[in-house]
Amino acid sequence: MKASSSVGRKLLLISSVGALIVAAAALTIEFGRDHDAVRAASGPALPSPHGAVLPGIVYDPVLRLLDPSQPIYPEGAEVAAGELSDRAGFAALAPPVNALPSDLQDVEAEVWLYEAPAGEGNNEAAFRYGSALVITLAPWSPEQRASVVLGDQAKAYGVGELTTISGNPAWLVPADAQAKGFPPVNVLHLGTSDLDITLFGVISMDELVEIAKGLKPI
Repeated sequence: MKASSSVGRKLLLISSVGALIVAAAALTIEFGRDHDAVRAASGPALPSPHGAVLPGIVYDPVLRLLDPSQPIYPEGAEVAAGELSDRAGFAALAPPVNALPSDLQDVEAEVWLYEAPAGEGNNEAAFRYGSALVITLAPWSPEQRASVVLGDQAKAYGVGELTTISGNPAWLVPADAQAKGFPPVNVLHLGTSDLDITLFGVISMDELVEIAKGLKPI
């Protein structure tokens, strides 16, 4: 998740659980406190894929990420899946239909691309499945190693579980491990040798793990 001067950095900020915990703590919002006033300021409650409204306060950037009426990248664009990898400059990964929960298998994914200006970071891509699932992808910087980055984040913020998925390091942060004010969604960070991948889901962590296992080049 990166600095506010670029859309790419904003999305990386959204993807960093640690940064969100800091932001949520600064807001000092508690789940039991004046929900209506906070929702009026930050938008409606996040819907679940089954139509129920989730309780509590949601943190606006992630609410927007999971809101199909909002662009994932305000300075990016929706693109055809078949042209994503060529334009992004990296081999984009997405789940095949049979790796998705049954109630998402008929949902047509939005495919988004942010093309960074020259010298201002990396291109980024994302897939959004309604209001239930978002997958973001960005290449690692040359000096970064996935296992080190995810391990350091997990240690620094003391939430979630470090594990491996298909031989790749992963950091699983369930919704009930988040700081007060953090959106009630499960987050799975996955590091391949090439890509920093984050899955945000209003679905179970087990379902996110199965999706992560099924990611394939498109």
